[in-house]
Amino acid sequence: MLVPPLLAELRRQAPQVVARVRYGNVPSLLTLLTDEAIEFFVADRRMLVDPSRLTWWPWPRFAAACTSATATRCSCGERDDGGFDALRLGVVSTSRSSCLCRAGLGFASPDELPVVVECDDVTTLARLAADGDMLALLPRALPTAIELGLQPLRGVKTFGDLYVDAHAVWLRGRTLAPAAETAIRLFRQVADSGS
Repeated sequence: MLVPPLLAELRRQAPQVVARVRYGNVPSLLTLLTDEAIEFFVADRRMLVDPSRLTWWPWPRFAAACTSATATRCSCGERDDGGFDALRLGVVSTSRSSCLCRAGLGFASPDELPVVVECDDVTTLARLAADGDMLALLPRALPTAIELGLQPLRGVKTFGDLYVDAHAVWLRGRTLAPAAETAIRLFRQVADSGS
């Protein structure tokens, strides 16, 4: 959600910079960072298993909410209380969001959450939810979710404590290139304006 506005702002303020964007999960981005194929990446700090070799710069926390196509597309998993039966429908999520959302869906442990597809591409997850009548754990403001008409889950506990704790992450002791410093500064501006 933040990358397109960042790239637009980077183009406006630093038109000489060529941005090379790589998407991936935290382990794949850490590999690229360690191999010095990228200067920095953006991730939720809670996903960093061993941050001792890293430096990070925090941005404002973003509230997140689970979204599902089933709220408007089908009634096969609907319960009497207006909620949805996650066990019957199945859940699609990124590798980390299932751990963050399990309590809001009423599951005591991450192992109980009926994840049927785990994929770190949220656009794919949104399309799965829309086409396959599954519950998707996605940010509510995801443009693809909005375009597909996905609706927030009804009858679900509050997700007030669900947030994205985004940070710019780079190797400890490494001096960033001026273009990377500019991108991180602009990312902070974009994050501040969107929070």
